Amino acid sequence: MIRSCRQWSISSLIVSRYRVELKFSQYRQRALVALHALLLLSIWLWQPSVHGQQVWLQFFLSLLCVTSLCFWLRSPQIQRTFMVSEQGDWQWAEEDSGQWQLSSLSRVTGWLLIVCLVDKFTGHTVKKLIIFRDQVPERDYRRLCRIILRRQSTYYNVQE
Repeated sequence: MIRSCRQWSISSLIVSRYRVELKFSQYRQRALVALHALLLLSIWLWQPSVHGQQVWLQFFLSLLCVTSLCFWLRSPQIQRTFMVSEQGDWQWAEEDSGQWQLSSLSRVTGWLLIVCLVDKFTGHTVKKLIIFRDQVPERDYRRLCRIILRRQSTYYNVQE
């Protein structure tokens, strides 16, 4: 009897950790193009002749917007790997940046995850990360959604 109780307590300490690789995202590219298109549209929908040099200002701002879009589209997307546990413990595989914890501020949508990380020991430093649905396999996306939702429900249940 003592032996089975002992085995149960040892097995309950095992924490599942999952390795997740972030890859190239087409959704990110489309979101950048849409955002820059909206910005260009807003520049060219100004009231005419509000400013004496308005046309030149619109050309200059449009050139900045197009340059920014080209820069973002040509910059390589960093492919990173991290480990995450069911309890929300997060660790980057490439660097020794310490231990992170998923925050209850993280959000889940149908096509992206907004991940907020806090330093596990200090609780002050916050890192934010956007993970698009096509950056990870379907299994990992669902797993991350489940972990984030569990973190949120645990946080709100403790607050009540």
